[in-house]
Amino acid sequence: YAYGFPSIYYTKLRFGMVQRPRGVVDTPLNTLFHVPRLSDHNDQIGGSPMRDAIYSVAWLDLRTEPVVIHSPDSAQRYVSIQLAEFYSDLFGYAGPSVNGGRAQTALVVGPQWEGDAPNGIDAVLRSPTPSAFVVARVSTPGGDDLPAARALQQRSWVKPLSAWLNGGAAPEVRDVLVPSAPDVPLADFRTMNAAMRENPPPPADEALMRQFAQVGLGPVATTAVDDLDVATQRGLA
Repeated sequence: YAYGFPSIYYTKLRFGMVQRPRGVVDTPLNTLFHVPRLSDHNDQIGGSPMRDAIYSVAWLDLRTEPVVIHSPDSAQRYVSIQLAEFYSDLFGYAGPSVNGGRAQTALVVGPQWEGDAPNGIDAVLRSPTPSAFVVARVSTPGGDDLPAARALQQRSWVKPLSAWLNGGAAPEVRDVLVPSAPDVPLADFRTMNAAMRENPPPPADEALMRQFAQVGLGPVATTAVDDLDVATQRGLA
């Protein structure tokens, strides 16, 4: 459970932001959602946000194609875009914080992607999993400075590579894995198995996955948890 908890948590968090929004974030996949205000005590989803920045978030689906992330020049203002794979480990940063305050356009690719980055791409970041979580921060103390921070925030965006190349908008896709309902037997373990199939653990953990499979857990499990009565397999949708 400790090993699989990040995948369970991210599955629930993504579902609550993308398919059935229940917090401040309401966003399709592969789209950067901007929160135009500082966080407060009412924001109780997605960890513990800090009070000296405004946030933007995106859930990436890299199974079909890469995604482009852009952030403009930030001058003296701190702007950070961090990227985490589906087990919550960070695999890179994009934007001014890693580019001397200058604008950056980065290509985020999935683990199996092969190809050359098109012209106009400054950096390529490879996600170890097909799904990824983006958190962007624009520093501001609030007050009179907030409008300038918002203007900068709005100039950052995320788009699928095809939409960026043809100048179109990102399609609105909200179909994500539905976590098992809390009253289903072994609900979190069912969610874990499904999440690990969608986002396989790293090859270095293959021996551990074989051990987990013996008790019905992990991406290759075919017994125990997944063989419970199909009638109990009710989702939240």
